[in-house]
Amino acid sequence: MNDIKILPNNIACEEAVLGACLLEGKAIYEIVDVLKPEMFYKEAHITIFNCLVEMFKEGEQIDLLSTANRLRKNGKLEEIGGAYYLSSLTNRIVSSANIEYHAALIKENYVKRNIIKFGQDLFAKAYENSEDLETLVNYIDQEIYNITNDCFGKNNIEHISVAVTKALEETYNKQKNTQEGIPCGIPTGIPELDAMLNGGFKIALYILASRPSMGKTSLMLFFIKMAVKYGHTPVAFSLEMTNTQLSHKLILSELPDSIPASKYKNGWLNDYEMSEVANAAVIVKNYTIYIDDNSNIPYSYLKSIIYKKKKQGLCDIVFIDYLQLMDIRQEKGQTKDSAIGEITKKLKALSKDLEIPIVALSQLNRDVEKRADKRPMLSDLRESGNIEQDADVVGFIYRPAYYDKNAEQGMGEIIIAKHRDGAIGEVKFYHNESLTKIYSNPINSFDYNAEF
Repeated sequence: MNDIKILPNNIACEEAVLGACLLEGKAIYEIVDVLKPEMFYKEAHITIFNCLVEMFKEGEQIDLLSTANRLRKNGKLEEIGGAYYLSSLTNRIVSSANIEYHAALIKENYVKRNIIKFGQDLFAKAYENSEDLETLVNYIDQEIYNITNDCFGKNNIEHISVAVTKALEETYNKQKNTQEGIPCGIPTGIPELDAMLNGGFKIALYILASRPSMGKTSLMLFFIKMAVKYGHTPVAFSLEMTNTQLSHKLILSELPDSIPASKYKNGWLNDYEMSEVANAAVIVKNYTIYIDDNSNIPYSYLKSIIYKKKKQGLCDIVFIDYLQLMDIRQEKGQTKDSAIGEITKKLKALSKDLEIPIVALSQLNRDVEKRADKRPMLSDLRESGNIEQDADVVGFIYRPAYYDKNAEQGMGEIIIAKHRDGAIGEVKFYHNESLTKIYSNPINSFDYNAEF
C-alpha cells in the first residue's frame, strides 16, 4: 500500500484563529494584514475567513450571530457545516491573546504547501519538451519571488535610480502644489510652524510635550480642527478626557469671544447666548472627527482601531492624548523608559506602514519646575531616552505668563527641539484665557484680565 502524505496544515490553529475572531470581533485587526483566506487549509475555513474579511472591510461588527447571518445571506452557511459548526469554533477559545502566534503557524504551513506544489510543478515542467529553458527559468524566478513575499513580505530592495525618480516626482509635486496654494502636508493652522515642519504634518511620529496646564489638549484640538478644515479626517485617542469633555472644548472654540468660558461652564447663559451655543454645536457635529475615549488602552487596541479606520478611508492623521496614560506593561527587569520605548517604536513603524502622521502628546518630568529657566528641553521628557530617540519631531509647549505674571499674556511658544528632517526653533501662538481658542497672530479683541 502506498503511503499517502497529507500536505502541511494545522487545523487546530485555523480553528483557534477563527474562534478568536468570532469571540472577540476586534481580534481580526491583529491578523487581517497577515493572513489571506487561501492560506487556510480546510475549505470551510477559507469560506469563513473570507466572510470575516468582507465584514471587516465594510465596517460591520463581527460576532457569531452577524457572521452566521452573512454566511446565510451568501448561501454559504450550510456549506461550512451550519451554525452549529460555526459556534463550535468558539468552544475551546478563552481569549484572542495568542491569535498572532496561531496566524503565523497557519501562514508557515501555507508557505510549505506552496513550496511542495512548486517542486511538483517544476519537476513536471522540466520533463516537458514544450517548455524552453528561458521560460522555465522565468517560471522559477517568479515562483520563488512569490514564495519569498508570502514568507517575508514584499522585497523592498531596489536600485537607487528608482528612489531618485520618486524623490524628483515628490519635489515636482511640492512645487506644483506650492504654486497652486495647496499645502504639502496637513496644515497645523500656524504658518510659521508649517514652514518649520516643511509644509505641516507628514508621515512621521510627532511628540508634543509639556508640563500640565500648558495647553496640550487645546493645541491638539486646534490641530484637529485645521486638519478638518483642509479636508482631512483625524482620529483622536483621548485617554485623559471623555469625548463629551472634548466636545465642550470644541463648542467653546466656535463661540463668539463675547461669551466667556466661565458662563458656558456654569450655565450662566441668556437665551441669545444659548442660541449661539446651539449654533456652535451644529458646527462641531459636522466635523469629520473620530474620538476614542477609552482609558488605559494597550498598543494592540490602538493599532486595531487605526488600522480599521485607515482601511475605511477614515483616518488621515492620528492624535494620542497622552502617551504615558496608555497601558504600558513592563516585563520583569524592564525599565519604564524601555517599556515606553517599545510603544514609540511601534507607533513610528505604524506611521510608516499606514503612511499617516501620528501626533502623541507627552508629559514632562518635574525637573522643569526646579530650574530658574522654565523653558523645557529634551532631557525633561518623562522616560525621555526612547521617546527622544524614536520621534521624528519633538515639540514643547511653553507659556511664559504661567510662570511670570509680567510676561506677555495670551502668548505661548511651540519649541521644536528635535526635527529629523528640518529646522529647529521656536514658533509663537496666541490663545484666550481659557485656552479654548488658539490663534496664529495676536488677538486684541478681548481683555485677558477681565473678570467674568
